[in-house]
Amino acid sequence: MSDLGLLSSVHSSFEEYATLLDDVIAELQSDTAQTDKCQRLIALLSEVQNGTDGGASLRAIQFSYMLNDAYGRPVDNFADLVAQLQAGRRDVALLSRVSALSSHLEKERAAIAHRMRR
Repeated sequence: MSDLGLLSSVHSSFEEYATLLDDVIAELQSDTAQTDKCQRLIALLSEVQNGTDGGASLRAIQFSYMLNDAYGRPVDNFADLVAQLQAGRRDVALLSRVSALSSHLEKERAAIAHRMRR
């Protein structure tokens, strides 16, 4: 696969994950019952939390790398985030954390787009 093809594929994955995070943010803001979107995020973050030891799906590995900082560390405590989402918490702190994930993902997407333009 060419570099452009690979970057395009990664960029489309960013879109999928960004949409999922945006949907969960909207759900948290509306204080509705958990939907399949929130459950999908919980499942994905749970898989990310369990690591990339060979049992994780390609989607989870990809999402994990997207949610790392410049030093390769996770940008949040995914175990705690999963626990709060599973408990049905709907507070400002949780909304802020999911929003921070979304913001981080957007920064990573912008970096990929910049590389695609070169």
